[in-house]
Amino acid sequence: ESRRTRAEQLRAQYEMRDAEQMMTEGRTADAEAALLAITAKRPEEISPAVRLAEIYSATGRFTEAARVFEKLSDRPDASAGHLLRAAQNHEWSGDDASAVLVYRRYLEQDRGDRAARTAMGRALVRLGRCGEAVDELGMVAGSTGARATSAAVALDLARCYDRLKRSDLALAAYESVTRLDPRVTEAQRIVAQRRRDAEQAPLRRAYAAIEVKDNGTAALELNAYLETHPEDAEARLQLARVLSWSSRFESSAAAYEQYLSARPDDSTARRELAQVLAWRGLTADSIRQYQALAAKAADPEQAIEDLGSVLRLQTQAGDLDGAKATAERLVQLRPGHEAASQVLNQAALRRRAAATEAAQALTALGRYPEAIEAYRQYQAEYGADPALGLLVSRLHSWGRDYPGAITSYRDYLTARPDDSVARAELAAVLTWAHQTEEAEREYRTILEKNPDDVAASLRLAQIRDQRGDDPVRMLESYEGILERDPSSDEARTRAQDLKSQVAPRPYILGERFEDSDDL
Repeated sequence: ESRRTRAEQLRAQYEMRDAEQMMTEGRTADAEAALLAITAKRPEEISPAVRLAEIYSATGRFTEAARVFEKLSDRPDASAGHLLRAAQNHEWSGDDASAVLVYRRYLEQDRGDRAARTAMGRALVRLGRCGEAVDELGMVAGSTGARATSAAVALDLARCYDRLKRSDLALAAYESVTRLDPRVTEAQRIVAQRRRDAEQAPLRRAYAAIEVKDNGTAALELNAYLETHPEDAEARLQLARVLSWSSRFESSAAAYEQYLSARPDDSTARRELAQVLAWRGLTADSIRQYQALAAKAADPEQAIEDLGSVLRLQTQAGDLDGAKATAERLVQLRPGHEAASQVLNQAALRRRAAATEAAQALTALGRYPEAIEAYRQYQAEYGADPALGLLVSRLHSWGRDYPGAITSYRDYLTARPDDSVARAELAAVLTWAHQTEEAEREYRTILEKNPDDVAASLRLAQIRDQRGDDPVRMLESYEGILERDPSSDEARTRAQDLKSQVAPRPYILGERFEDSDDL
């Protein structure tokens, strides 16, 4: 076991020596392959992993190098230097967010490393996290940048103070930049400009606040600036926008109207005002603004867009008639406009539903002639509907308009001759109209197709019975119906009556006997 261990150790030394020789000779790919093999066999060894990470870093694969260094830093006996090198590689790869995280871990172990803290501060600047950046850079460069190691660091600090609206500290930092390196023209220009246009400071702070989406501060600064520059229309327009971004719609609308009083032809600002009015819930005012824009639009596409906004607002407000009119205009401008077509389709469906509901209401009230007329108008507008044709036939029947019902049923059955229910209803109407022969023909037609139709059989039997057919045959008919449907009370009652009629009635003590049917 000792010999095997010693042999393995010697082999590891030789392999590592060979890999380092490859690195010295510039054989990077071979060295990388060798180091990967070593780390795969002996993941617990630090030196091969470090050399591999160095190769990654040297060949521009900074993300892979950072990953290896971070993995090494997780070991119990790891050096803080691994974290530093991981952070540096993250920074070189452009991943400032990861670099900041790893720099923080490193500085927890070595708080006195000014270079690392400076690097982290500059990464925070690049990330736009100026609040954190000034804390870190201020520790190494001082709040005014006077202790900065380079003009670049002081310049970063000055820029952060600008973003944080700390004009006094920013100016001091810019001044330190000019002292550290007078060749930095940016600092020279800014220092001179700050002193020349101090009165523009509120406006600059406002735009700086807008950049970081601090709309409340931007509104305060713009208001302060407009107190001394009320004629600056662009600043007032920007104030209106900032107020809308802060959901202060009433103040925003007032600012827009004040701006538009000076520049009434600014369609973009008027469109923004229309949107603000919609957000305030002043739908009618918003619609008027959009309609005015659409009327004046030179570009048809812009008119379509504005009318689309009108259509959306009218639909949301439930103004269905207004939405229909707007949709018709949109379809004229752009046939097949999706939203407009949907509105027009819905309007047509509502008209159709309203017509149906009106006819149904007349039916429920028993106003059958009016309901029939309503359904006829409905079919004239929307096309014939066999189901409605059957309903109209029934309405004639319910209103005791038997001739109209008969005609309507026959028209319906011409299109649907196999509808036995409708044919049975027609036969019933014919019976009520005393057209029993025709009723009988209809019942027979039903029975030809469905001999087991008990209802048709019963009605046909009743017609024959009323006509005075032979009572014995009628009794047989009713009994046949009862065999198929024992629950038919009508058939049972009539069968019992007929039995009493056809039963034998002998003359007691007579010379001969006769039964009632003379058989």
